[in-house]
Amino acid sequence: MIDLVVEMKQKNPRFGYRRIAMQIYQSLGITISCFAVGRVLRQHHGLKLGGNKTIITQVEISISFQLDNLSRLVDGFSINHSGAFQK
Repeated sequence: MIDLVVEMKQKNPRFGYRRIAMQIYQSLGITISCFAVGRVLRQHHGLKLGGNKTIITQVEISISFQLDNLSRLVDGFSINHSGAFQK
């Protein structure tokens, strides 16, 4: 069952836990909890994203990019005593 869940995720990276559980039930008649699917994928699949990046790495990159854009946006501005931006 573990191999099946991992294989389904690898072949269908956009499938979520519920979709994988539903597909297993529809094709094999086996009921599996979406929470169990999640546990299997976290333990055995590592939730890899493109370029061997984990979700944590992807979130860190996204936050870094957003902070970079924010610093460019507010560059040259300051906050006055009332909390408003001023040039």
